Amino acid sequence: MDMLVLNTFTCAAEFTQVAAIEALRDSTNAVDAMTANIESVRDLFVSSLNKIPGFRCQSPDGAFYAWVNVEDTGTSAEEIQKILLEEAGVAAIAGAAFGAEGKNFLRFSLVSARNLLEEALERIQRVSLKWRVAVAK
Repeated sequence: MDMLVLNTFTCAAEFTQVAAIEALRDSTNAVDAMTANIESVRDLFVSSLNKIPGFRCQSPDGAFYAWVNVEDTGTSAEEIQKILLEEAGVAAIAGAAFGAEGKNFLRFSLVSARNLLEEALERIQRVSLKWRVAVAK
């Protein structure tokens, strides 16, 4: 049993080693295609977020997350998070969960199908009426 446990938990199985080698060779250019897709989705999401009143978002260089400054909405990140979840069905995380410096931010995950992210953006735009009044003042 010791030998089984030792080899199961401390060594990569041969078939996963072979798969890793194939992935590194990337003979189908899958990595390039995936990277291009993620960049396209990122660019769409970030540019669309920047059209939402009071939202400011810089394009992430190497993350699957959009870090959005919501300070100009006049509404707390926690309140916007609540509105998005309860009224739009869109999940975001208030930045304070990542430290005090994040108090005016929301984090959105970009790891989803493009059509779902497009739908989320439409829902965010609809509920943004809740904080547009504060932006106009």
